[in-house]
Amino acid sequence: MNYPMKFALNLNRLPLMYNCHIIILAAGRGSRMKSELPKVMHEIGGVPMLSKVIEGASKVSDDITIVYSEPLVPYLSQYQDYKLVLQEEPLGTAHAVFCAVDKKMPGKILVLYADNPFLSSRVMEGLLLHLDHQKADVASLAFITDNPEGYGRVITDENSNFIKIQECKDATSLEKQVKLCNSGIMAFGPGIAQTVLSIIMQEKVNQEYYLTDVISVATALGGRVTFMVAENNNEVIGVNTREELEVARGIIDLT
Repeated sequence: MNYPMKFALNLNRLPLMYNCHIIILAAGRGSRMKSELPKVMHEIGGVPMLSKVIEGASKVSDDITIVYSEPLVPYLSQYQDYKLVLQEEPLGTAHAVFCAVDKKMPGKILVLYADNPFLSSRVMEGLLLHLDHQKADVASLAFITDNPEGYGRVITDENSNFIKIQECKDATSLEKQVKLCNSGIMAFGPGIAQTVLSIIMQEKVNQEYYLTDVISVATALGGRVTFMVAENNNEVIGVNTREELEVARGIIDLT
């Protein structure tokens, strides 16, 4: 299937988008890394993954919030130039963003993950521009892979309209055949994140709040949702295990 929203923007260097607030999620427990060092502090090319994500984000906005958990506290001194928000309990990605969102926060919001070390400012800008061009309320960054196991699936209808993101563990056998996957990275129009996340926090009862639910909730409210497909899958690589860390280090060695 040809997805009509495939990333094909030819971007030049853009000025800082001062009306964009960037939230970087760095509070994951990282238990699969099997290390006392917080996952996001593991180094790629001699730099902590969190620092690499901040480097790219700083080219897009000077308004950056880092959501952290207790294990990251000993390392926070090097990030004092940014707003720091503690997620006291590991209640999921939607809860982490909810902790950081200010009701009076103006402009667009871009949500990134501290374990996506190769995400470039070009793709961040591209997703924000895609949000604008599609006149959407929410834009998600997707990618296509022949090995989608473990990833949430981007589900569309017969007209390629974005319906929802289905977590892999909840996907049907048919949905698991979908190769269009969710990277987790999302952009929100002004005021949208506050509204949608408040609903998610009120409606969920299992004490784990998924950012992926944003798509179905926004659609139910009559909002417009869209996705953009990453041109290079390396851009959206997430590092969760020792094996994935070594793969990422191999990629950086080749660049």
